[in-house]
Amino acid sequence: RQDRIRREERLQKEEQQRIDEAEKIRLAKEKKEIEEKARSDKIEILLKKRNNIRDEPPSASAGIDACTIRFQLPSGMKINRRFLKADTVQYLFDWLDVYFNDTASITTVNYSLSTAFPKVELTDLAATLDSYGLHPKAMLYVQDLDL
Repeated sequence: RQDRIRREERLQKEEQQRIDEAEKIRLAKEKKEIEEKARSDKIEILLKKRNNIRDEPPSASAGIDACTIRFQLPSGMKINRRFLKADTVQYLFDWLDVYFNDTASITTVNYSLSTAFPKVELTDLAATLDSYGLHPKAMLYVQDLDL
């Protein structure tokens, strides 16, 4: 009788281990699928941003209302680029997202943009560069929000 009870307990324990292992495998597979979907979504968003990026406009001397923006990255590196004064802050973020993705040495993902003095953070994504006073030239600081 004791042997039968022990054997049943052992069988129940083995069955529970099989169930637990199957659940672990299922959860790992589910996690992998979620990560792959997130990676795929990120790539799709980046491709959309890349497709919306126009060539750099000519200098203001060509009769174009262009803004020359100098970005100072957290590393101290500086990037110069011209944008149209009617471009939005969202367009700056999109351009930086594509630039950061294409530049292996830059690992910044979450960041904000601000002017130096007076310090104004560019939070209104629909606002134009001109409305923030960035025309004809401006220096913007990129702050890494993950540091």
